[in-house]
Amino acid sequence: MTTAWQSRAACIGSGLDWFPLRSDPEYAAKVAACRRVCVSCPVVADCLEYAMTIPPRLVAGVLAGMTQSARYKAQDAAEVTVARVRSEREKRLRRAERDLAIDETTPVFAMGRYPQAGRRQERKRANGAH
Repeated sequence: MTTAWQSRAACIGSGLDWFPLRSDPEYAAKVAACRRVCVSCPVVADCLEYAMTIPPRLVAGVLAGMTQSARYKAQDAAEVTVARVRSEREKRLRRAERDLAIDETTPVFAMGRYPQAGRRQERKRANGAH
């Protein structure tokens, strides 16, 4: 199934080997030729987005100017970045929760009163005094 952006790709009909084997003595030259086509491709951004959504082990060829090993490295780096961002976010949330934690000695301005003043009024009410 071909999407709209794939039909506009510069690689269509280029006649290049987009799936060169690493064991091929001309591997580097073939990859370089593919990359030259990708550089001028009008849909290279769409291709890159697609390339980063599929596991590299499923497609061994050159996609968006990236070899399979380059996509592995990019996806690993992206996963590390996402994990780092999540970790930092969780640290900030824990710090904010800790900073907002209120114990009994912390004055709270609830309707202009300290917690102790509120307790005194509760005791007065309980004793029948208003």
